[in-house]
Amino acid sequence: MPVHVGGGVAILNQQQSAAYLLCGPCERLVGEYDGYISRVALQEDGSFPALSLITPSGVQTGTIYNLAHAGRLDVALVSKFAVSVIWRASVSGLYSKTSLGPYESAFRDYVLGRSQLPRQVMVVAHLVSAGDWLAGTVMPPDTSHEGAFRSHRYYAFGMDMQVFVGSSIPNEYRAFCFVDRQAVIISQGQDLREYLLRAGEGVTPKGSLARLRRRLR
Repeated sequence: MPVHVGGGVAILNQQQSAAYLLCGPCERLVGEYDGYISRVALQEDGSFPALSLITPSGVQTGTIYNLAHAGRLDVALVSKFAVSVIWRASVSGLYSKTSLGPYESAFRDYVLGRSQLPRQVMVVAHLVSAGDWLAGTVMPPDTSHEGAFRSHRYYAFGMDMQVFVGSSIPNEYRAFCFVDRQAVIISQGQDLREYLLRAGEGVTPKGSLARLRRRLR
């Protein structure tokens, strides 16, 4: 259930955003990333294939996160999916906050298999094993400023993907890099709930979103 925020009002929006961006061959390539995610993300029957593909490490980070290894999860397809979502959001202009600026061409080349991911870009994969309403929620691409770099985030069906962009990404973040370290974060989604609440501050939730927010609190 995607959440749309605009004009000081937030509502649940069942419609998908769409824009014509790619040629036929490129569309098929990106479709492979989308198709893989649809197979490993949370399914309608409640199963979550991605959780069975990773390898738990037994390492706990903080009080709410566990760290795992990507294991049999396809790192290339998942990372290219995450990067492609942010790139498509930036190019389409449908999400005013999400703009890649000078990094747009580097994102495009990585998505289309023309180059490696630049050092200034880092993907973090976070699997949310919540069994409640959060599991089936979809959060459209969103962007926040973290000091001298940006954090682009997209969440859908148990897969919380963040793409950090900039020359000043803290070194301590690198331990969670999905591409270089094949690290996967697992949690019950506590921080995501807080993130959604913060995203809704200053707007008036309407309809079913208003009822959902009361449940969140």
